[in-house]
Amino acid sequence: EQMFYNTGIGTYVWIVTNRKEKRRKGKIQLIDAREIWTAGGSADNKRSLGDKRRHMTAQQIEEVVRIYGRFEESAVSKIFRNADFGYTRVTVERPLRLRFQITPERSAAFLAVHPDLADDLAAIEQGFGSTPHLDWNAVSARVDGILKKRRASWKAPAKKAFRATFCDSSPEAMPVKGSGPTGFEADPALRDSENVPLDVQVDEYFAREVVPHVPDAWMDRAKDKVGFEISFTFHFHRCQPPRPLDAIYKDLTATEETVLRLLRQRTAIAQALTRGVDQAAGLRDSGIAWLGRIPAHWKTQRAAWLFRERDERGEPELPLLEVSISQGVVPRELSEDRVESTAADFNTYKIARAGDVVFNKMRMWQGAVGVAPRDGLVSPDYVVAAPTGELSSDFAHLLFRTDMFSAECARRSHGIVWDRLRLYWEGFREIKLPVPPTDEQRDIVAHIADEAAKVGGLRATAERSIALLRELIAAAVAGQIELRKGEN
Repeated sequence: EQMFYNTGIGTYVWIVTNRKEKRRKGKIQLIDAREIWTAGGSADNKRSLGDKRRHMTAQQIEEVVRIYGRFEESAVSKIFRNADFGYTRVTVERPLRLRFQITPERSAAFLAVHPDLADDLAAIEQGFGSTPHLDWNAVSARVDGILKKRRASWKAPAKKAFRATFCDSSPEAMPVKGSGPTGFEADPALRDSENVPLDVQVDEYFAREVVPHVPDAWMDRAKDKVGFEISFTFHFHRCQPPRPLDAIYKDLTATEETVLRLLRQRTAIAQALTRGVDQAAGLRDSGIAWLGRIPAHWKTQRAAWLFRERDERGEPELPLLEVSISQGVVPRELSEDRVESTAADFNTYKIARAGDVVFNKMRMWQGAVGVAPRDGLVSPDYVVAAPTGELSSDFAHLLFRTDMFSAECARRSHGIVWDRLRLYWEGFREIKLPVPPTDEQRDIVAHIADEAAKVGGLRATAERSIALLRELIAAAVAGQIELRKGEN
């Protein structure tokens, strides 16, 4: 980046040819030359020229050419098969499940649009009462029977409005029958997609990665799309494992003179964080590079099964929220002149429900993530992830704000310039996360809250120590340090 006068964005150089050497056929070589540069606008002028603050000397250009010519694996050269970058995007459907219930508010809303159907609705209400029903198939058949008995014939818009008004989605309800390949109607709100590598059998991938988590899902192969994606950040990122606890404690000790009050809490922190719920519990390799070893009884799952993307809009009356790197999700303050200019766009803002995880795509790798404290509106450029229930929002908030998780987010972000990296939902959903038992999640969250309260007043004079404590928190969230039940 910073190689051109008018723009500081990063630059890709592509070599595309249909006359490859034999050794290169079917292969793609990626070279990371981001660190091969010399300061200054050119070899003759060491001063910056607008956004052009770097240049490559003739020797450095030759170095890149030699790396290309050697066609070997190294820290800055990676060789892949063509198919390694390809995938089939498969649409995954799940059945629509509807709960039917008649309420005064819903009746009033329906009759406001279809006042001529008041008598029919009264007959239906008499037959069903106000109790909820979890089988729309049976309800629909009974409604048809009631209307047939009354010799009433509703047009399609009225039938559609009736279901939309008196039904809402419910995971406990029976699947709605339809014309799909499984005989059920698909729920658009639960529609998802999986990027299946080209050299992997789609059916095998689906059975392994999807069915264990959502057994009622099916694939709509008519919507398959084949794509290719090359992410330099993903392939050249180097994970930085958490430092050993002894090293962290050593650095803490070295700051005693400037943060004496903070170190008075160190012993209590160390005792609480190094004594687990079950000290006899063994550790295992999580198989996740950024996470390392975790308690043997913890699970790991992709974020795709722990969260679902929420992309709801159309409630402009909700308060505005924003994501702060330092504070998480907080109310957004607007000056009076900005309120008027922004209000027209509120219908396009995404809805975040209380407990949803919200992150800024452009700043997730810096820790711009948090939990919505209440229902509100967030920028359309944010990602809203609704927990499915297995990972608590509070635990996820702590995990997502650790340095090691931020590094993994950076690895899965798109862009070659750090200040322009973006983590999209498609990248976030592929990250594998630790899933402790629910009670351990609560213990970890409570412990960290207590310790954060003790050291909160010293942040201005203890920035280094706070950074070290974040490493300890990261170790606790990752399961490297266990908490004793009931100990504060």
